[in-house]
Amino acid sequence: MDKTDNSAFADVKQIFEKSLAVNKDLPQEHVLTFDDLEAKKPKGFGVDASRFQEVIGKKLTKSLSQWDFLTQDDIE
Repeated sequence: MDKTDNSAFADVKQIFEKSLAVNKDLPQEHVLTFDDLEAKKPKGFGVDASRFQEVIGKKLTKSLSQWDFLTQDDIE
């Protein structure tokens, strides 16, 4: 058995990793701050939570409701 082969855990990893969501209602053109963001399960519903620094300071292209997942299309 190869102990460095983690492929069997790929599905489990997907479940436990997270995506970015907004934690409050935000208007279109709002500039995102760290305090606006929340990491929610599962991964794959938008921007990966590990990329949160890339979205801070970006402007929303549309209004988002609390707990909406943040997608690339939602930010400029």
